[in-house]
Amino acid sequence: MIKLKQLLVENDMGMTPSLIKKLAHAKGYTIQTYRGDTDSGHIYSYTRKERREYGVFTTPLREVAAIYAGDRYKGEPRLFYVKAPKVLDLTKDSLDNMRWVQKWGESFDEWIDRETGEEVDAWHVLEGGRMFDYEGDWSSERWMDIQATAHHEGYDAIVLPDFDSKHGIFPSLVVFDEKNLKLADVATYDDKEQLISPEQRFDSSSSDIRY
Repeated sequence: MIKLKQLLVENDMGMTPSLIKKLAHAKGYTIQTYRGDTDSGHIYSYTRKERREYGVFTTPLREVAAIYAGDRYKGEPRLFYVKAPKVLDLTKDSLDNMRWVQKWGESFDEWIDRETGEEVDAWHVLEGGRMFDYEGDWSSERWMDIQATAHHEGYDAIVLPDFDSKHGIFPSLVVFDEKNLKLADVATYDDKEQLISPEQRFDSSSSDIRY
């Protein structure tokens, strides 16, 4: 608490992006990422029931998140800070990652390249950015299973190769606990449009992204 008070004194003219970053880092929210929502002005939480996904999908690429924000909101994605001490980054082409994916992939009967019909391995599908719809019916069974496996192994987030028709393969940072995702806005307001004090921000006990 003393550290937070010292940070607030540093700028007596009000909050700034720099100060918000310091506050976020002081509470363990150290990763910057973006998310594009078509109704962002009314979304304050990403609980499992509300998001209908295993984890909360974000991306460090603002231009990709802007696509998901849609024209209605002028392609303006929201910037977040994430608290994730343990991240599994499967966008890195490493032997450890290949072994992890290979072991995970052994729980399924087959792996086939949907375009050629050739037998492949799970790593081939993943690095090509096509795991999200491997089944071809939007069930996303394996896409969600790889997230669940990482979560059950103690990871706070996973970075997966994803695909967009405009940008091709891009990284998706998937956060498992919605309480670990907070708005990076200089100011956030409660339901009564009252300014939320800096001391209340980045509260890991709350699923509300404003706090």
